[in-house]
Amino acid sequence: MTIAALDQDWLEKAVEQGQVALPVTKTSDDSRESVLTADTASLQEFVVEHAGDDEAFQPSTVMRRLK
Repeated sequence: MTIAALDQDWLEKAVEQGQVALPVTKTSDDSRESVLTADTASLQEFVVEHAGDDEAFQPSTVMRRLK
């Protein structure tokens, strides 16, 4: 499995520029990170739409199951 998180700086800029039509909230901790709060289907569509944008995602992490 490969996991890549959205880059917070990219997300903040995209929200400010009106490029994100999904609902966004801020975490309540000191980091105040943005969190997309849409339904699963909308989030999946958003990820697919931006999958080719190298700036949108942080470097990926590969996870493997141990046997």
